[in-house]
Amino acid sequence: MFKSTAIDPGMVELHRKWLAGQSGGAVLNLSHQSLNDVQLEDAVLSGARFTSATFIDANLTGCDLTRAVFERAHLKHAVLNRADFSEANLQGACFDEAWCEEVQFSEALLDEASFRAAHLERARFIAVNMHRVDLSQAILTDGAFHQARFFECRLVLACLREANLSGATLTNCRLASASLEDAILGRVRAQNCDFSHIVANGLLAPTSEFSHCNFRDADLSGADLREANLKSSSFAGANLAGARFGGANLHLADLRGADLRGARNLTADQLGVAVTDPTTNLPNGAPGPFVKGSGAEKPGR
Repeated sequence: MFKSTAIDPGMVELHRKWLAGQSGGAVLNLSHQSLNDVQLEDAVLSGARFTSATFIDANLTGCDLTRAVFERAHLKHAVLNRADFSEANLQGACFDEAWCEEVQFSEALLDEASFRAAHLERARFIAVNMHRVDLSQAILTDGAFHQARFFECRLVLACLREANLSGATLTNCRLASASLEDAILGRVRAQNCDFSHIVANGLLAPTSEFSHCNFRDADLSGADLREANLKSSSFAGANLAGARFGGANLHLADLRGADLRGARNLTADQLGVAVTDPTTNLPNGAPGPFVKGSGAEKPGR
């Protein structure tokens, strides 16, 4: 059963002494407590313990929560802007609809955490491992995910505009209907991921690998896919108008119904190993299927 309590200045002072290694200090431990609506801005709570605590509608703006334990904590609707959760234990925590702008999550433990519809603009998830994390409908505009590892994560309808996922790894993830306009996915390794219906015009994904991924009905107009490995992925019905494909591997890529009008840097050899049909719009504007020697791989003027 949860108890009602509040964090008073005396508790914070004892925790400060504990952090400083001074006598009389004590780690702040409010596990299983109700801290709903608590107002505690810019506090230094590094290493504090809040296992299964509730922070619904709480305000922890700017708090230092590095190495803190929030395992299975409930922070729905909480205001956490500019807080630092680096190296914190957030396993199974709920951040649904929370305000987490410019929050630092680097090296945090995030397995099975939920951020559904959370505001995570400019948040930093650098080098984190995310296993079954739910980011559905989250706003991740301009977020940083360098070298992050996603496994069986949900980003359905998430907004990743201008987000940077350079060097990230995604396995068995769902990003259906996500917004990835002008996002950076350079050197990304994605396998068995669902990118269907994404809006990703201007996507920058050179040298990335999208093995056995689903881009059905996606908008990838103007995307940079140079040197990308698109082998055996589906782009059926996708908008690839004006995209760049120099050096990309299109072996058995499904381009049936895809719009390739104005696509650049494609060669006859590349299109020759892809799957096209009469519903494919080829780079020169002609309907498919592609026939070697037709010149249809060259964008029309």
